[in-house]
Amino acid sequence: MVAGKRNRKMNVTFHALGSLATTAVLSFKISEHWHYASALKKYVIGFVSGIVLHGVLDYLPHNYPLPSRFDIIFALILFSFTFFLIRKHNRLLILFCFVGAIFPDLADLSAGIANKHLGIPIPQLSFKIFPWHWKEYSGSIYDGSRKIESNIYHISVLLISFGLIYAYRKNFFNLRKNK
Repeated sequence: MVAGKRNRKMNVTFHALGSLATTAVLSFKISEHWHYASALKKYVIGFVSGIVLHGVLDYLPHNYPLPSRFDIIFALILFSFTFFLIRKHNRLLILFCFVGAIFPDLADLSAGIANKHLGIPIPQLSFKIFPWHWKEYSGSIYDGSRKIESNIYHISVLLISFGLIYAYRKNFFNLRKNK
């Protein structure tokens, strides 16, 4: 019953972490006008990058290191905590990046997840829109095999994401300069 299991698991924490790293890279400099139409390009790039990164992460062979309920809650806490730590003019950008990162799961999997966890029969499409949710292109592993490879990918996502967040921390976070 692999098809049923596909609707039960999400890798939201790693998608959220990718969206935070994307926001850090795209974050506005103090001199940039985040509310002008010229900033729209960053919002679109952030949203599209989230979708593409989601596809790459879902395509790579992976197990699910976190139980799905904890995963979703942890991802939302991580996002919320970061949302209040970043500079105010990056908050709209982080929303675009985060929504882009979870959009494929919202489109393809949210109805099944809501039905399972909330018991609400929400109508869903009979097909998946995003190819990495199709059986032949999904890297989801449910039998416990390839655990080492999966762990390497998860650790790599953590290291790369935290490295990018650290590298772009001055534009990303609301850091106060000590005088």
